[in-house]
This record gives sequence, C-alpha cells and structure tokens, in this order.
Amino acid sequence: MTTEPDWSKKISNSNICNWFFAFAIVNAVLAVVGILGMVAYGFGAKNPSSLTLLLTAFPTLISTVHFFFWYLLCSRALDV
Repeated sequence: MTTEPDWSKKISNSNICNWFFAFAIVNAVLAVVGILGMVAYGFGAKNPSSLTLLLTAFPTLISTVHFFFWYLLCSRALDV
C-alpha cells in the first residue's frame, strides 16, 4: 500500500471546508435572486410567459441543488 503524500497532510479540513462554504453561500445567493426574480416577474408582468418563468426556474433549481451539495459535503467532511 502507498502512504499519503506529505503535502496532503498539511492541508486541514477547515481550510478546504471554508472554500466549500463560500461556494454554498454564492449558490444560495443565486438561488434567492432567482426566486425573487421569478416572483417579481410573475407579479410585475401583465401576461407572464411560462417559458420565461421556466428559463428562470431551471438555473434557480440548479443553484439550490449546488447549495445543498456544497453544504452537505462540507458538514460531512468536518464530522469525520
């Protein structure tokens, strides 16, 4: 069996986890902006287009999934 390289032992979990939390926060902000954009468009437009709402909902859904993925990845890494 090979041993772990020396350079990887110097990296702490908290340093890497800070990057994951930063990605989670960015994706959470994008998700909130997407949701607020859909609500504003739905109430602001006289005849809202379902295609426009769908094109806004899809990236919002992706940002939400990314947010939860990065958050869970980091919280599980620190629990170990």
